[in-house]
Amino acid sequence: MLLGSNEWWAEAMKIVNSDETYYQLAKNLNKSYTFKVLAEPENGISENIIMGYKIENGKIVDHWEDERPTDFVIAGPYKVWYQILKGKMGPVKAMTMRKLKVKGPLPEMLKYNKATLRWVELLRTIKTEFHGNYE
Repeated sequence: MLLGSNEWWAEAMKIVNSDETYYQLAKNLNKSYTFKVLAEPENGISENIIMGYKIENGKIVDHWEDERPTDFVIAGPYKVWYQILKGKMGPVKAMTMRKLKVKGPLPEMLKYNKATLRWVELLRTIKTEFHGNYE
């Protein structure tokens, strides 16, 4: 499943929304997020990939493949997203090291640090295909 495709998001929603651990960590979370996966022409990724999703009471209720107003925007090079999904870098470390830039209240995002870590653990279980020269 290609990263960010409708098929990939359907699988992400199924996995995340059925995980009791994630639900307990995020049950009071009601936010929307935009991910900007920045182009890397040198690695075969010629355009930015924009995707987003909305969480209501700990459940993903919507996803999209365009730019919309959201509570948080998280942007970074494709390589960083790849490293996170392959388990080579943690998402919080990427944010605090500014490898991923966050627009929105960082303290509020860090409040749900454990939910974020669980969310990424779950995404890592998806058989993700990557764009460009990444596998």
